[in-house]
Amino acid sequence: MAALRRPNLPVDDGYENKAETVGVRPDMQEGEPCYKCSTPVIKRKGRWKPSRDYYYEFHLWCPKCAIAYHVESAKRIVGRTQSLL
Repeated sequence: MAALRRPNLPVDDGYENKAETVGVRPDMQEGEPCYKCSTPVIKRKGRWKPSRDYYYEFHLWCPKCAIAYHVESAKRIVGRTQSLL
């Protein structure tokens, strides 16, 4: 803490300019083991719900423990239509 309070400290370039992908887990792929039970996950088709502005084109599903994993690469944005009354 004493060092932190010193004037004219140099900029920590490693901290200030780190890549945005640092610490981001890559998307899970079909056939990879489920994080909970290690059973290989399978790809299932997703669907859009009218109450949402997005949907997932597919999700990965574990047939053993029935957990669905949503991956960002499958996320699709849908323009919501508004009714004029």
